[in-house]
Amino acid sequence: MTADDARAPDRPVIFLDFDGPLTHARYLASQLPGVEHHSPQDEEWSDRLDPAAVARVGRIMEATGARVVVISAWRQTMSTGQLARHLRRRGLPLRSAYDVDRTPVTGDRCEEIRAWLDAHAMVDRFVVIDDEPRAWGPDRLVCPTWAEGLTDADVDRAVAILAAPTVPPGVVLRAYAAG
Repeated sequence: MTADDARAPDRPVIFLDFDGPLTHARYLASQLPGVEHHSPQDEEWSDRLDPAAVARVGRIMEATGARVVVISAWRQTMSTGQLARHLRRRGLPLRSAYDVDRTPVTGDRCEEIRAWLDAHAMVDRFVVIDDEPRAWGPDRLVCPTWAEGLTDADVDRAVAILAAPTVPPGVVLRAYAAG
């Protein structure tokens, strides 16, 4: 991907939650016995991101040219640069500052995604990777479990969603406006 490609306003987007997809029970149990959950305030929280799950996000990015937009609550205590640094530390192959962004914080994740899409009207292909389904329909959602995290099957589904024919910008937002 060239620098111009990285800045392309219509790059596909992976709206990515951390708890569940990247930080999950199986990984935490293997690395930190006795720890069932954590908060972004924990020291060295990036050590709790499963490198295998992070690598799977990298596979989606590589296959589709997508960038990551963080929707996790962790963005409330970290800058975009800090989030990118932690993802890179766990193995995500970021090539540009444009590879990671985050949604605004309003308290409603669907509203936050809609606001980000509104501000980036050229984006017409996206996938939501979140262990809580919320209002997103199955045509845009990959829902890993808290128990297992992001799997190879989830990667295949995300790539298929991002590879699907595009719709005109704005149609996507209207389809989920009632969500």
